[in-house]
Amino acid sequence: MERAGEVLDSFFRRNNISGGRNYVAFYRSWEQIVGQDLASHTNLTEIRNNAVCVEVDHPAWMQMVQLRQAAILKAIQTRFPALEVRSLQLRLVETLGVPAAISPAAPAASDAAAQPGVERAGGGAAPPPSADEQQALQRIQSEALRSSLQRLRKAIRDSK
Repeated sequence: MERAGEVLDSFFRRNNISGGRNYVAFYRSWEQIVGQDLASHTNLTEIRNNAVCVEVDHPAWMQMVQLRQAAILKAIQTRFPALEVRSLQLRLVETLGVPAAISPAAPAASDAAAQPGVERAGGGAAPPPSADEQQALQRIQSEALRSSLQRLRKAIRDSK
């Protein structure tokens, strides 16, 4: 099985995206930055408008991230100045990789945009992934990682 950093690195190289190594290094370093306890209850979703978007799976862990926010930001800014991160945006979810308003009994993710309170990244539709990207995504066993990579791809395409 491929590691998340390897998948991201391959993705950035395939799409000829400069600066991708900074993002890969940042995603790989998340556990070192916040510690194993916080990392196991958080999920990085994207970096948008100089903010790191972080999903948190419980209100108590969200409070812990908020208490450590200044130290987390300082560590990110020191280690990855090129990312120009200035803030953290926290989102409470029931399960990492799944918005809080969506439960197994709720409508599918494609219907989530119509639900009030469900934050959706971006706005427009990104072009469909190539066959190679589809195959790479199929090999990823973690639904949360697969979803994060798809959102990252869309954010990159939307920013061009």
